[in-house]
Amino acid sequence: MDFKKLELHIVAFMKENLSEKLLYHNLQHSIDVAYFAEFIGKKENCNALEITLLKTAALLHDSGFIKQYFHNEKYAIEFARQLLPDFDYNANEIEIIASIIASTEVKITPTSHLQKILKDADYYNFGLKQYTSSAMALREEMELYGTSYSDVEWKNVQIKFLEKHRYYTQAAISEWLETKKTNLAKLKSRN
Repeated sequence: MDFKKLELHIVAFMKENLSEKLLYHNLQHSIDVAYFAEFIGKKENCNALEITLLKTAALLHDSGFIKQYFHNEKYAIEFARQLLPDFDYNANEIEIIASIIASTEVKITPTSHLQKILKDADYYNFGLKQYTSSAMALREEMELYGTSYSDVEWKNVQIKFLEKHRYYTQAAISEWLETKKTNLAKLKSRN
């Protein structure tokens, strides 16, 4: 498994192929998710192989946006299955990565430890003080792809999503839950 070469390839590929309309689900988001997947994975006592699988899945998890905006995970999985053998990933590693990527779909509940870690890493921004700026980038992106909200609707969508969302790992709960609660309270208090 040659993660370093894969990482260089994915970064170059996504720079070239991701739409500029992806203001939130862009290359930087995938890099950030990979960083936070490693961060959580280490706190959750993952071994080196598990960390590499997590980082690989994180870098690839939004690559399906190259093909379509909604329900893009299946395309990210197809891309992973095509690409990873060229970087010496074996069939078992590829299937683990595919299952981790599949768990990033919004309505999917993660079941394995690695799925839970990546799901938490994918929503790291809920637990950051900069939540509002990432939420605005997502709103602008969604508008560019045909889904618009009034200010009141957007506020309510965010509140509902933050209330339904949960972190699955102890590391994410420890790192981000309190700030997420603060972000939710700020949203609710906004007129």
